[in-house]
Amino acid sequence: MHLVRLKRLGIVRLSQTRRSLLYHRALQILPFVLVLTIFSTLTLITLRQSPRQSWRFPINSGGGLSGVMYKYQQHLKQRSDLQFKIEPFLQRNAPSVEKAARELLSSVQQAAISVQKDNDTEEYTVRLPPCNLDPDTLLGRLNISLVTPSWDDEIANVSFGGEWRPPQCESPYLVAVVIPFRNRASNLLTLLHHLHPILQRQLLHYKIFVVEQAGNGTFNKGMLMNAGFKLILQHHAYPGAVIFHCFIFHDVDLLLEDDRNLHSCPPMPRHLSVAVDELGYRLPYMELAGGVFALKTEHFLQVNGYSNLFWGWGGEDDDMGLRVLQVGLGISRPPPQIGRYTMIKHHKRVHLADRVKKKLLLTSRKRMRLDGLNTLKFTHLKTKTEKYYTKLLISVGSPPPQIVQIQAMFEKNRQSLF
Repeated sequence: MHLVRLKRLGIVRLSQTRRSLLYHRALQILPFVLVLTIFSTLTLITLRQSPRQSWRFPINSGGGLSGVMYKYQQHLKQRSDLQFKIEPFLQRNAPSVEKAARELLSSVQQAAISVQKDNDTEEYTVRLPPCNLDPDTLLGRLNISLVTPSWDDEIANVSFGGEWRPPQCESPYLVAVVIPFRNRASNLLTLLHHLHPILQRQLLHYKIFVVEQAGNGTFNKGMLMNAGFKLILQHHAYPGAVIFHCFIFHDVDLLLEDDRNLHSCPPMPRHLSVAVDELGYRLPYMELAGGVFALKTEHFLQVNGYSNLFWGWGGEDDDMGLRVLQVGLGISRPPPQIGRYTMIKHHKRVHLADRVKKKLLLTSRKRMRLDGLNTLKFTHLKTKTEKYYTKLLISVGSPPPQIVQIQAMFEKNRQSLF
C-alpha cells in the first residue's frame, strides 16, 4: 500500500510540473498573440473605414456583392496593374484660379454690354414686392409617380427654353439648374414634369439647362458641368449684366420627395439629396456632394469647378466635396426627413477604375488649382431651345490612352468575378 501511494504521489508531482511548463510557455507566447491581434484589427479598420481612400464604394455593387468586399476583390486583382501617375495630366502652366475667374467674368460683362447695345429700346417694368423666402405655396411631402409622361403633356406656365419667374413678386435669386445628360430621355421627361412645379411653388426665378455629351465615348460628368457653367455665364446673362446667382447641379434620375427642400441660393454650398431611397435614406459619408448640389457662382469659381479627369461613373462628386472643404467652405444639408429623393430605376453606367479614382481622390488638394475651370477644353456644338429646357450640346473629346488601358484591364477583372 505504501508503494502504491508513493507512485500516486509521483504521478501527481509529475502532472504539476507539466502544467507549470505549459503555463510559462503560454506567458512567453502571449505578447506575440496580442501584437498579432492588434495589427489585424487595425488593418481591418483601415480597409473598411478610411474615408478619403478608395475603400469607400457605392452601396449597390453589381452582382450582389457588398460594397466593401467587392472593393477589396478589385484591389487584389489590380495590384499588378500599370501604376497610374497623375502628373502627366496636370497643366503646370495653367492660369491661376483667380485669373481664370476674372477673365470669365470679364467676358460675361462684355457679352452683356453688346447684347444691351443691340437691344437699346428702353423697357419700363413695374417694381414688384420681394418674394417670401418661406412661401405658403409649398405642399410638404409629395406623392412620387415613376410613370413616364408624354412629351405632349403640358407643364404649366413654363416659358420656351425652360424658364419661369414669379408673376406676383420679385425673387431674390436667379437660379440655373444644370442637368448633365446622355441617352436618358425618359428619365429627363419624368424629372422635368416633377421639378418645374416644385421650383414654381418655391417662387424662384429659374432656368433649366440640359448639358448633353455628344457621341458614345466615355462619359465625363465633371467636364459637362464645367462646360455648362461657363457657357451659361457667357451666353445667358440678363440686362444690366445680371448673371445667375447660383447653380444647382442635378442628376437626371433623382426626384425630390418634399418641396420644403428649397433650391434657392445657399450661403454655403448645399448638398440637397441627403437621403436617397436606393441608399436606405441614409448619408453614406460626410464628404458626399453628389446627386443634387447647389453652389453660389462665386463659390464655384473659388473651388475651380469640378475636376476634368474623372472619365467614367463616380468620383467627381466626392472630389468636389473635398475641394469645398479645402478652400475653407462647409457643406450644409437639409434635415434628412426633408432632403429625401427617389431614384428612377435605370441601367448603371460603367464606373471609373478603382486605381484611377483612388489616385485622383488622394491628390485632390494637389490637383485643385491645376485641374478644373482653368484647364477646361471642350467644343460647344450647339445650343437648342426646347419647350421645357435649353439644351447645350458638348463634345468633351476622349480620355487619355493610359486611363483607357487601365479601364480596360479593370473591366476585364470585373467580368471575371461573375
